[in-house]
Amino acid sequence: MNPEIKGLNYRDIAPLKDYGFDAPEGSWEGILDDHAWGKSTNIFLYFTNVATGEKHRLSVFSRNQYQPYEEGPNFKLEELGGRYAITTAKSAKGLPKFLKAQRLDQNSKSVKKHRVLELVNTFVSKTR
Repeated sequence: MNPEIKGLNYRDIAPLKDYGFDAPEGSWEGILDDHAWGKSTNIFLYFTNVATGEKHRLSVFSRNQYQPYEEGPNFKLEELGGRYAITTAKSAKGLPKFLKAQRLDQNSKSVKKHRVLELVNTFVSKTR
């Protein structure tokens, strides 16, 4: 079952105001605390930096299948509470650009589901 993602207009956003568009440049480890639909066919992702406790907001977009720009899972399917190795950089406008994410807790249901889907897709493509 896919996790339910609500829009910002349909939820209490007060707790999300602590998350800034100030993710550090480079690699860091984060826990996915929450997510919400944005207005630009995007999903806002709310992470806590494991090392510092700082709270950061990142976005993934439909044009990238809700994945980071270079590689990572489809965050439309990811469950809250997951732990990720994250790589970010600054965009030309100075905002954080979500480049990569790798799920670190490989025993989660969503990771297992993604692996099954990968295997099925591989099998289907080989039988065509």
